[in-house]
Amino acid sequence: MSFATVFTLFLLIGVAVCSLYDPQGNRQLERYRARNKIIHDKLIAENCTDPQQVRFKRSEVLTNENGLRLEVEKELFEMMIKMLLQCRYSKMATTQSTTTEATTTALPYPEECQNAINFTEVWRADKKGNKLNGMNNCDPQTMIDSGRPWFRFANAAGNRLLISCPPDNSCGTHAGMWSDAPMPGDVGVVAPITVYGSWNSDRKSFSKRVSVMKCSLAPHDYVYKYDGGADCNLGFCGMQ
Repeated sequence: MSFATVFTLFLLIGVAVCSLYDPQGNRQLERYRARNKIIHDKLIAENCTDPQQVRFKRSEVLTNENGLRLEVEKELFEMMIKMLLQCRYSKMATTQSTTTEATTTALPYPEECQNAINFTEVWRADKKGNKLNGMNNCDPQTMIDSGRPWFRFANAAGNRLLISCPPDNSCGTHAGMWSDAPMPGDVGVVAPITVYGSWNSDRKSFSKRVSVMKCSLAPHDYVYKYDGGADCNLGFCGMQ
């Protein structure tokens, strides 16, 4: 065996031995492989993967020698980190844009709702004919004298107009007014309804015109305006 052959064989054995006993390089390679698996799993979980790029880099890892695999794993790590950050930034920008659009297109609170007066008296919620408030309430005349303001039911009076007929002497008056008419569904749109005052067991002894407006998408968020003529003793009944 010639000297050149022996030298070449010795060199190959030396390279092989060095590759087997390179614990530092092997540890780095394993660390990057573990990191890359974690990042790749995150990309898949967040629907951020670009399979073509990842597969291409993976094929480079498999076809390269050990000494180059570490470098490719490093490149793969940096590439996937960038992909993950770009994906998250894109999603954040989309969310912010959607939130801004929703805020911009939110329906404004109608002026009538902002300026409405509140009916809060507890006797307005009496639906049992308890003869509260001395039965003296006369909403039609009061509304006319006040310029027919918009009003709503609040606190102890309830949160909306009564939808069923009360007995006589309910709601702080002789004939409590109620309505079973459907309420408007669109915010800011005025709809006319008929309200009734019950007396002497007649559910609809008196009929009056009232305007109703829906203020927001919240349940029972309505304001009302009396459009009828003067009449006593009648009063609007509230309920929860």
